[in-house]
Amino acid sequence: MENFALEVVETINEHYYRDGTDGKELIKDMLFYLYHTTNDDKMKQVILDWFNKEQYCIECSAKLQPYNYCETHTELEYNNKEWFTAWLCPVCDRGEFEYYGYAK
Repeated sequence: MENFALEVVETINEHYYRDGTDGKELIKDMLFYLYHTTNDDKMKQVILDWFNKEQYCIECSAKLQPYNYCETHTELEYNNKEWFTAWLCPVCDRGEFEYYGYAK
């Protein structure tokens, strides 16, 4: 039997997307439920891609937040700082916030 994982997620997204913010929350809740109840790896990957694109945590559905940090390269004389952005969940990644010292 053919796998319709992509079509299922696209249908949910297209149907509720026009409802604005409320529709987006409903899409997120439906996909969150599907992700945690299905055994279909293809569907899980499609849902995970949607969560990453929309910047939501797949474990708790909280909105991911950007945390900027910089690495200093002592081997370089000029332009020795390299800036990065990590998208972390304020709920699930709390240990990383404390360990690495991320602050808002």
